[in-house]
Amino acid sequence: KVLIAILWANAGLLLVATPATGSAHLSELIAVGMALAILPTLAWRIDRTGWVMRQISSVALMGQVMLLVYGFAGHPYQADMHMYFFAMLAVLVGWLDWRIFLPATLAITAHHLLFSLVYSAGVFPGGGDFRRAFVHGAIVAVQAAALSWIVWSLRLAVETSARERTEAQAARAIADEARKDVAETTARAARDRRRVLHDLANEFERKIAGIARAVIVSIASLRAASEQMRTGAAEVSQRSLAASEASRQSSSNVVAIREATSELAVSFTEVDRQVNEAARLVGDTTQQALTVLDR
Repeated sequence: KVLIAILWANAGLLLVATPATGSAHLSELIAVGMALAILPTLAWRIDRTGWVMRQISSVALMGQVMLLVYGFAGHPYQADMHMYFFAMLAVLVGWLDWRIFLPATLAITAHHLLFSLVYSAGVFPGGGDFRRAFVHGAIVAVQAAALSWIVWSLRLAVETSARERTEAQAARAIADEARKDVAETTARAARDRRRVLHDLANEFERKIAGIARAVIVSIASLRAASEQMRTGAAEVSQRSLAASEASRQSSSNVVAIREATSELAVSFTEVDRQVNEAARLVGDTTQQALTVLDR
């Protein structure tokens, strides 16, 4: 859009800035300048920023400068108008396409050579020759080569930046997808963990309930056993009292028997003594009898 605006500005410049010395052809110059503005505008409508539009606009821009140089024929500023070629070549850098400088450079060189043969005063003040046209062509070629290198470097940088931006966007998309996967995995893991914990809690609750029921049953069994043991203990206590009473009676009988036994032992001792005494007496009597018999 900026280039289209410059083309129409150049057409207006032909209308208002062309000196009176070129008034004989002023209408033709203005008409051609308008045509060179209309043609790229139509091409832009059709091709937008395509290859055809870039070529047409670059050649049309150089053509308008050629018209300005021709319009200033015989004017002291005619030589200065040649600088406008370099300015418009710099404007073409905006396309970021080094190939457009080739037709633009060829157009400028052909213009200088052709007008040097046909109407040299329309190109150089006071006329010129081929050598001057070639010098101008060489200067334009040097500038076009420098601009081509700059444009190529800029385009390469832009393409690299665009590629890196695309790669960065792809990496960002992958990272977003990875973050989404991680979030989903984390959420799924959290759900699984809650489910596992819930299952463990339920299982633990069931086991605790079973243990509690077993403990309750055991307590009931222990209570029954305790009641039985209490009853048995009471019976044992009663029997122990009876046995104690019987033991006391048995003890009394034992004492009596012991006393009787002691008395019986004394009696046996006395009897033994008396038997021994009787034996002695019998012995003495026998001895005495034998003594009597010997006599």
